[in-house]
Amino acid sequence: MTGATTYFLDVATDNSFTNFVPGFNNLNVGNVTSYNVTGLTCNTTYYYRVRAGNSCGTSGNSNVITVTTSACDPSCGTQVWMIANIDVGTMVSGSNEQSNDGQIEKYCYNNNSANCATYGGLYQWAEVVQLPYNYNSILYGTQTWMN
Repeated sequence: MTGATTYFLDVATDNSFTNFVPGFNNLNVGNVTSYNVTGLTCNTTYYYRVRAGNSCGTSGNSNVITVTTSACDPSCGTQVWMIANIDVGTMVSGSNEQSNDGQIEKYCYNNNSANCATYGGLYQWAEVVQLPYNYNSILYGTQTWMN
């Protein structure tokens, strides 16, 4: 806002601003046009509004902005896990080789498709990196971990 020397930020978990996020009730953020709000909960809707201030006083509230934070990445110590397991491709029996025939193929634990839905698919390394089905060991190597 023209003439503003400072801005005041409110962040709440309800659009009537009765439940403020701690530290974000009339927070003086200085003379900035953006501010990084931290400490929010994953997958939660928040409501924002600002007011401009100068030596003459403080304006009324801005329009309310609604933002929903994204889902959290689960972690364990320093390891960060995916939010959901990968489950793409056509199920093949555990006794069959996955082939690179242009179709993504997966195994399901115990050859049970419900396990892919719960735990995700299982993939051979060559399938993941899309090596040719009969790949050339001179070009791609013969290490046992590739199988």
